[in-house]
Amino acid sequence: MRLRVVPEGDYASVLQAAAANGTLPDAIEVDGPMLASFNFQGALADLTPLLPAGTVQGMLSSLRAQGTVGGRLVGAGVFESGLGMYGNKRLLDAAGVVYPHGLDEG
Repeated sequence: MRLRVVPEGDYASVLQAAAANGTLPDAIEVDGPMLASFNFQGALADLTPLLPAGTVQGMLSSLRAQGTVGGRLVGAGVFESGLGMYGNKRLLDAAGVVYPHGLDEG
């Protein structure tokens, strides 16, 4: 096995070129949205038989969904992105905005 580190600025173009000519490596790190493109090119294998069932079941449902294309698990994310929103409570209340007050309220 040989590790090849690709500079961040060239990473997407190097991977796209490798996918197009069938020379993607055995393992790559990509942003989730690129998975569908690589899958469409036929460049990705189904990971389900390669990963322990407990690993797949232990993944966040959002990561399983993002990594699943056409019913095949082609990507296994290691963390979920997060987004925080902040607002001025006084102004939101004055405007009559209804918003959750905790994680259990959606």
